[in-house]
Amino acid sequence: MKNLRKLFDLIYFPFVFILTLSLVGSFFTGRWLLVLLSIIIIGFAMYVRYLIYRSVLKEQDQEDEDKKNEEDPQQS
Repeated sequence: MKNLRKLFDLIYFPFVFILTLSLVGSFFTGRWLLVLLSIIIIGFAMYVRYLIYRSVLKEQDQEDEDKKNEEDPQQS
């Protein structure tokens, strides 16, 4: 999952940057459907990024808990 996060980060930032430029350009030219579509796609990309980071955080917490249990199994 960590490799997926790195790949997603490489794609995410340029993708959102291009969509933001499209959003601003569409706003000034009056293409309101494209403005709405850009906002929806940016929101969806942010939600997918949140899901990926949440799953990576769960994996890290599980690994930390496993390491803690291996170091001192009598305390748990």
